[in-house]
Amino acid sequence: QEETAAAGIPGFAMVATCQGKCFLEHFEGTYCGIGDNNLPFHRDVVHRAYSFSKPVSATVVMQLYQEGLLDIDLPVQAYIPEFTGGGKDALTLRHFLTHSAGLPSLTSDVPTEAAWQAAIEEACAAEVEWEPGSRTPYHARSSLFVPAAVARIVSDNMTWAQLCRERLFEPLGMNSSYFDMPPRGTPLSITPQPDEAPTSWDDMEFGFLGHPSGGLLCTTEDMMRFLNMHLNKGRWGDVRILEEATWNEMMRVVYQDKIDAAIAAGETPTHDYWALGWLTRGETESGWFGFGSKLDPTAFGHAGINTVIGIGDPTRDLAFTYLTSDSPPSDEVTVRLRNEVSNFLADAVPVLR
Repeated sequence: QEETAAAGIPGFAMVATCQGKCFLEHFEGTYCGIGDNNLPFHRDVVHRAYSFSKPVSATVVMQLYQEGLLDIDLPVQAYIPEFTGGGKDALTLRHFLTHSAGLPSLTSDVPTEAAWQAAIEEACAAEVEWEPGSRTPYHARSSLFVPAAVARIVSDNMTWAQLCRERLFEPLGMNSSYFDMPPRGTPLSITPQPDEAPTSWDDMEFGFLGHPSGGLLCTTEDMMRFLNMHLNKGRWGDVRILEEATWNEMMRVVYQDKIDAAIAAGETPTHDYWALGWLTRGETESGWFGFGSKLDPTAFGHAGINTVIGIGDPTRDLAFTYLTSDSPPSDEVTVRLRNEVSNFLADAVPVLR
């Protein structure tokens, strides 16, 4: 509370579960919504998840993978014939899911079907910026857009919002999660906060709407359902989203051998601890998302710009999210706050496994 207030953040949420049971649910301060930038923060507020969308989208891709509808190790051009040239011929969905494709600079948003098709054309015309697989600089948009584009193709071109709703949101009971426009009147936190709150629903800005890499809207409750499903190796209650073998493949750090070799040689690794859609803590002290220094190396998570983070630690059966209703004053403050939250919760929950 003191740290968040000192950073000038108007509101925040912290929610945590252990063994699937909530032991911390705290909402404090205010958020910006329609007509008012001083609304009381509460559990039903829907948040812009930004890049926390990536593991959500990756999970749907892996559902199709386990059903044999797509192969993450086939060249993308097997599904999109125009995706060729410019060093792209050997690119696979695994490259994109691990930020190693060498195409980090795609910029298209996809609020409409026409924009989606234009984004595919942009990807097909792009040239790789480094040898695929040689390093993992962050692919903000392309990392999940290209896999999602293939997922749509093998799913009779169902919209991304519909595909996620039918395969993931409805089975998990994520009833306040959207890749499309939420119902009018939904309490939606606008982050980062604008200078003036929108005066009507029609004036709302839905940044990244529909984008598999950043367009998810959801509540903290839905985030916790999703995190706990992954802590349970693809299962939530009686619902199985991923087979355990698929979940294991999704959680495997793809470039672990290259990281180990670089460390053994006294060099700085050129790869981060990416699994498929998830970043794991690995052997870092904090990780650039803010894993802290006390969670297990197998802890997995993802951030969403500087306002959202969600993490699961399998050894503690711990899941938590920390969200702010506005951006902290700097990236340094963002990471410091997240590290403190991660360490605080690691201290609060013993290792169980």
